[in-house]
Amino acid sequence: MDAVPSAPPSIWARRDMRIILPARAISTAGSAMTTVALLLHLHDSGAGGLAIAAMMACTAVPTICVIGLAGRVADERDSRNVLALTAIVQTLCCVALVGSQRLWVVYPLMIVMQTAGAFAGPTWSALVPRASGEGLIGKAVAWQQGLNSVAAPTGMALGGFLVGLGDIGWVFVIDAATFAALLVAGLLLHTRRNGPAEREHVARHGADAPRPPKWNVGLAVVRADLVVWPLFVALMPMVLLVEGINPAEIFLARDELGASPWQYGLTDVFAGAGAVIGSYLAARRGGDRFWVRGTLAGFAIACASILTNGFMQHFWTYVVVLVVLAIGSGLGNACLGAVIMTRTADADRGKVQATLNAVAKVFSLAALAIGGGAVGLLGPRPVFVAGGIGGLAVLALAAAVLFRRTDPIPAPA
Repeated sequence: MDAVPSAPPSIWARRDMRIILPARAISTAGSAMTTVALLLHLHDSGAGGLAIAAMMACTAVPTICVIGLAGRVADERDSRNVLALTAIVQTLCCVALVGSQRLWVVYPLMIVMQTAGAFAGPTWSALVPRASGEGLIGKAVAWQQGLNSVAAPTGMALGGFLVGLGDIGWVFVIDAATFAALLVAGLLLHTRRNGPAEREHVARHGADAPRPPKWNVGLAVVRADLVVWPLFVALMPMVLLVEGINPAEIFLARDELGASPWQYGLTDVFAGAGAVIGSYLAARRGGDRFWVRGTLAGFAIACASILTNGFMQHFWTYVVVLVVLAIGSGLGNACLGAVIMTRTADADRGKVQATLNAVAKVFSLAALAIGGGAVGLLGPRPVFVAGGIGGLAVLALAAAVLFRRTDPIPAPA
């Protein structure tokens, strides 16, 4: 195998990163556009809440169901083949959606599309450290996080605009083009995991015995790390508490603060800008200590902002606090991704990423259900206050446990 050259000062000096980062951002925008367009289509066609909930489940359940298989495929199969096949499947699904948007067509196509995405996601994530070089993982994760923070709301806005024009078919045509671009990007990459040369090297020099094909191999890898595991244990309940505010946001902004539809639509733009700033801050420095502290500090800022917004009386002050919230969330997410990638062995990165994606989906679905019920019972403000206080309490406990046991930061397992 070729020796890895020394890391350049900029992530954009890496040829493959100049391909990966824009391609994945464009695909993120396309996926967000399709999701919003389908939700609006179901709503406008008279579908009830159960039909919309079923569509949202179609976007989450496949990631959970293939948790172990997706991780093993990412770590054991030729990355170029996996990325090409999944991109082709997703492109074809979008093309099929152009022809019909009936429920019996939408649901199975979304399941197939999201299943392909569940395999592509960890494969891309495990490929990034090789493309960037180990010394630039933190910056690579931060740039990816920042670009996605801009791409997702942009895609949502474009999807809503195209649906408003009355021709939803164009949404799927554009999304098909973004997946086709992702296919081309995957084929253009020089970086490759488990390609013919690497397999020949492993066969010639031997390799460790493969782990048993269980769904929880990625979780076992995470549990073996004295830094990642406490963060993981703390952040999953925090996801439950913090993402529970999502169903309450529209009620707080529209009903309590009197935001107009266009003002509410702008909140995604402001949140995206804040997330970019947070990701930029995460890319300024590196090292486990900085990333661990950045993870805890970033999410603490986000939780404190959620608590504060529970008491806001004016929409624009709510927006200012929302930007601070997004800065904290962007910082926390980027630092968390960096510490997980750098402390995970290359052979296990796909498994770990697939596991984290699936567990996060489980907690996000639970958060939506709990938050939606809480809004109906308590109203939006108590949901914000409870989410903020609960998240801060979990983070304080995590910080106490983590720094009592892991100061100084130990080497990876």
